Amino acid sequence: MASASMVFAPQTFSSAISCMLTDDNFLTWMQLAESTIKGHRLKQHIVGDHAIPSRFLTKEDEATDSVNPAYENFEQQDNLLKSWLLESMDNQFRVGVVGCVWSHEIWAILKTYFSSQTKVRIKQLRIQLRNTKKQGSISEYLVQIKQIVEALGAIDSPLTDEEHIDEIFDGLPEE
Repeated sequence: MASASMVFAPQTFSSAISCMLTDDNFLTWMQLAESTIKGHRLKQHIVGDHAIPSRFLTKEDEATDSVNPAYENFEQQDNLLKSWLLESMDNQFRVGVVGCVWSHEIWAILKTYFSSQTKVRIKQLRIQLRNTKKQGSISEYLVQIKQIVEALGAIDSPLTDEEHIDEIFDGLPEE
């Protein structure tokens, strides 16, 4: 059990995420960010507002503006996390999260935005895969298929081995 006399020591981040968040790397960026957040035991800051301690513990505290120390600590840590997240984003995403007070709000906006973007990209890649036909050498054709299959895997929509093989044969001429 924690001692009442324990001093709060906020987690600081020694470095930014190794890649800036852009339109093309959300899953990689999110994995790096989430790993660091969990490594610092700060997951509660990105799961939603239910993790935020009450600002005041009693009506009397509210009347005297006596803020809950747990709330102050959470707010301080969340501001450090929010700053770290913002530093790791391309400017176009910073603009999109202006007005977010808490880290969990930033996290939710990014996940919502990229979820819709990812669904569109998956559809585009699957259509591209279906329309890919062998026109040059077999090795060039297999490289094209492999690049599309790897792109689908990178956005968390991998093909099964059977689907991969079917796509290869579907694009071959009927010789």
